[in-house]
Amino acid sequence: MLKKSKASDTITRMLFAGFALVVFSAAIAAGLLNKKSFERKTITRPTLNEASGSNHAVHPSAVSQPQTSAQIDISHNVIAGGGGSSTGGSLKIEGTIGQPAVGTTMSGGQFSQTGGFWQPLSGATPTPSPTPSPSPTPTPTASPTPSPSPTPTPSPTAIQLILEEAGPTPTQAAALDAVLFLRDMFPVINSNNLLNTGFDPNTRVTIFVTNLELLPGEASSSVAVNLIDSSNQTYSIPAEDVRLVPNFGFAQVIFRLPNNLSVGTCSISVSAHGQFSNTATIRIRI
Repeated sequence: MLKKSKASDTITRMLFAGFALVVFSAAIAAGLLNKKSFERKTITRPTLNEASGSNHAVHPSAVSQPQTSAQIDISHNVIAGGGGSSTGGSLKIEGTIGQPAVGTTMSGGQFSQTGGFWQPLSGATPTPSPTPSPSPTPTPTASPTPSPSPTPTPSPTAIQLILEEAGPTPTQAAALDAVLFLRDMFPVINSNNLLNTGFDPNTRVTIFVTNLELLPGEASSSVAVNLIDSSNQTYSIPAEDVRLVPNFGFAQVIFRLPNNLSVGTCSISVSAHGQFSNTATIRIRI
């Protein structure tokens, strides 16, 4: 009997605890529903002037104007204000510092600025600058024409005998046998010259002179070779041939050794067109 009573009490307690749990859950659910209903009733759509944290001015052009025709017209509006960000509920406004109101025109001098977006371009009218008065052109005074100065006649370059660089003496002339092309010493009569079979067996000598050129139609004999032998006998020998050496800046002069020329060192020079060259030497043998 006692055991049955204890089992009945346990069942009663379990039922009471389950019932209390159900009632508590129902109360919590009812509280959540009431809270959501209250929030829906209290949330309203905020206006721009009610946005917290910033003051923004609404230009009259930002307010939608009533339409006068059946067609739909969506005008471009600009809200002008300062910088910053304003939020309220599900709305948020970003402000830009320095944005002027739509339609406001600022001008200064020849420049102007109209506030707002998509404004028509208008060229600034520049202020015309005054046209300067032309200054009178001075009349140039004619200067006297200077008398032309006479052109100086260039002095002719002196003719020069070419010397040997490695000769026996510093004044040794560069000279060759005109036929055999042998350097001095030269014989007056060369019996070994088999090419000369004529009646004049005397040796012909070639010397070389710079700055010497015959005039048009001038004969070679106008050039003279002045020779003084070892016995101080003087000879003035007309050149037999004078011509420029191709591709070189000098001329070759061929002359004949005179008879009875003394053996030894002879001094020679060349005269032409009133000029005399430097003095050089050649050697004569038997």
